Amino acid sequence: MKNLMVMAAFAVFGLFNANAQEVTFGVKAGVNFANFSGDDADNLDGRTAFHVGGVANFGISELFSVQPELLYSAQGVEQTFEGVTGKVQVDYLNLPVLAKFIIADGLSIHAGPQVGFLLSAKAKGGKRPWILRTNLKEPILVVSLA
Repeated sequence: MKNLMVMAAFAVFGLFNANAQEVTFGVKAGVNFANFSGDDADNLDGRTAFHVGGVANFGISELFSVQPELLYSAQGVEQTFEGVTGKVQVDYLNLPVLAKFIIADGLSIHAGPQVGFLLSAKAKGGKRPWILRTNLKEPILVVSLA
């Protein structure tokens, strides 16, 4: 029994070493077309903003890797009500952990969960801005699947 356990351990560690690829790091930036949805989210125009951050790619095999990211993401909406245009701007620190499936060179599918921490939330409309959330010691947590 002891020999079987030792052989199984060597087989598992050998399998991981044979399939282990490389770890790469990079920078990611892009455009966000954000919007709010829900029961009270009628007639809202999405905010076009940006996201920027870093990524790490941990190769598991030739066709599969795990890619955690850390991104600053600006989001929000705009609405006109009774002639006054108001804007809501929310900023998040997002941490998606994506499974990356490589289909061909330069073509891959990414899917996985994301956790977002609210950094700031501001509303502007009329003559003065409002701060929607000022106590950031207990940030709002958002979990989503992409």
